[in-house]
Amino acid sequence: MGVGNLEKLGFRKGMIFEAIVSTYSHEGRPNAAPMGIRSEDMKHVIMSPFKRTQTYKNMKNKGCAVVNFVADPTTFYQTAFKDEGTGSNAINNLFEKATVVEAPRLKEVDALLEVAVVEAKDVGKRGMIVGRVVHGNIGPSRFRPYCRGGFAVIEAVIHATRIREFLAAGREGETGRLIELVEHYQRLIKRVAPNSEYVTTVDELMARIDRWKREGSGLQPSEVL
Repeated sequence: MGVGNLEKLGFRKGMIFEAIVSTYSHEGRPNAAPMGIRSEDMKHVIMSPFKRTQTYKNMKNKGCAVVNFVADPTTFYQTAFKDEGTGSNAINNLFEKATVVEAPRLKEVDALLEVAVVEAKDVGKRGMIVGRVVHGNIGPSRFRPYCRGGFAVIEAVIHATRIREFLAAGREGETGRLIELVEHYQRLIKRVAPNSEYVTTVDELMARIDRWKREGSGLQPSEVL
């Protein structure tokens, strides 16, 4: 992958993708944590960790990090809760040295970006880190980083099929709970995937639900997913 060419990795401008950011502490201890990553120019990545986190401190001190993309959800679990019962040796065995920057990388990744910090500032309870991509690597498979927006659309569609069924059956309580879930996913999609086809889809879905509510018991049951 050419340096800075995030489009080849599947990035979309402004869309948030989930990754694991790995850094070294001042003492040289490896650290990793799940984090949302976005880009506005396809040359830099933007991260917004909480200021109190070790990841934010490490990126400010060392001036670099590795953004690791993995499909295995257990790696997200291991790095998110590394201080709660996971042995330090097990965590340390996840890492090896990065190619260019002074940071660890995960050994088992589908893709990674090594970044040099060009801007770090406090924004409320969070920090904002802008990193320039200085090295990148994609494995042999056609991997695409995970954006929560796609998952949220699928979940919203599944709930919507049940909403139509329950409206037709007059099951108002269950309908209300499902509509709240779809509205939750709509808010999530607009946050992590603004101006995308995911937003267009969920907005159209909500318009359908509003129409079904007006039609009420006159609806024909749908195929429930």
